[in-house]
Amino acid sequence: MSDAGDVVERTQSDVAVRGARSLHASPSMRRVHASMRARTQRTLLSMKTLRRSLTHSRGANDAREAVDNCLVLHGWRSNMDVSKLQAKRLRLLAKFRKAHCVNGTQAVDAAADEATMELLDGPWFSWVDDRDGSLGMSEEARCEALREALRGVAKCALAHGPYKSVIGFSQGGAIATLLSIPEVLQAIGIEFGYLWQSSVVFCGASASLLDLT
Repeated sequence: MSDAGDVVERTQSDVAVRGARSLHASPSMRRVHASMRARTQRTLLSMKTLRRSLTHSRGANDAREAVDNCLVLHGWRSNMDVSKLQAKRLRLLAKFRKAHCVNGTQAVDAAADEATMELLDGPWFSWVDDRDGSLGMSEEARCEALREALRGVAKCALAHGPYKSVIGFSQGGAIATLLSIPEVLQAIGIEFGYLWQSSVVFCGASASLLDLT
């Protein structure tokens, strides 16, 4: 699985452009804005203090607050470049500072369809290539592939998270769902805490993977 840090990112210049209109405000409006900013900062500080007082141990992510990033998991026989396109079309950077896209843990020979192969270059990946057992992989082998996928995504999230949200497409939605279940996290060695605060699944598929756990 590739490192999650070289993806789509909202830069400081985006923030500067949005604030440019306030440079020509009148002195009275500037005083109003300054007062509002001060009140907002005090409110945010109070909320942050309250959050910390209510937060329990997060295990491997102990004492780390979720940053304003999301993790994007692609579907069956796809790759991170497809995820980047989807992130842009969904305008994820309007909500998150960064969208971390990662490749699946099983390399495969081709994309899920010809249209994807014509649009983008490989290599291609799955999380569990034999998603429903139709390719002849034994259940034991499918279980091992699933464990490898879960551990790979968890390792990435522990290194770069915790995330505000995980976005899962197709088979990536099954992986996101499983890693949102405390019992599954415990089964792969994460005794306490979480990897993300929320999850969103688009076109969920590979539901049979849920039965392997």
